[in-house]
Amino acid sequence: WQNFADVLLKIKAYKSAEMAYKKAVELNKYIPESYIKLADYYKAMANDGQVEATYKLAIETIKQSMESDTLVLSDYADWLVGKKRYDEAKKIYATMGYYLGIGIASLANVTGVQNFVIGGGLAQSLRLFLPAAKKEIKKRTYQQTAQGIKIRIAQLGDRAGVIGAGLTALQTL
Repeated sequence: WQNFADVLLKIKAYKSAEMAYKKAVELNKYIPESYIKLADYYKAMANDGQVEATYKLAIETIKQSMESDTLVLSDYADWLVGKKRYDEAKKIYATMGYYLGIGIASLANVTGVQNFVIGGGLAQSLRLFLPAAKKEIKKRTYQQTAQGIKIRIAQLGDRAGVIGAGLTALQTL
């Protein structure tokens, strides 16, 4: 439905595109990309109320699943920054940092790993939620473990996943 909606949008069949994006959300209610596509549609239509409602629906719905809502949170925070709603964006980045900190602390405590490389879409805004992540790591790990943890951005940035997938495909040929 998303691809169909993309085509409808390109040919300027706006109402039909909206219906197709909504159908994609209905059929994939725990898939963050479905909501982001619908929010992007509303952005293109300059309908801020619907953009925000879509992000909020996504966050609430995805919380009910085992899927991560980080992609939606990041996109929502970026949109809020674009609207100069910085305080709201900061709260979302703090939430992302909180969850990242829990994940890193858990891995560090269980495995002893102290070097973490963040890539993909998160790499772009890491500096915005790293303070909250570090706070959570410090709270949830042994002092000696917390002091040794290093968090870096992947050298390939947000292209790491695509390049990795391409290399994997080449290796299988």
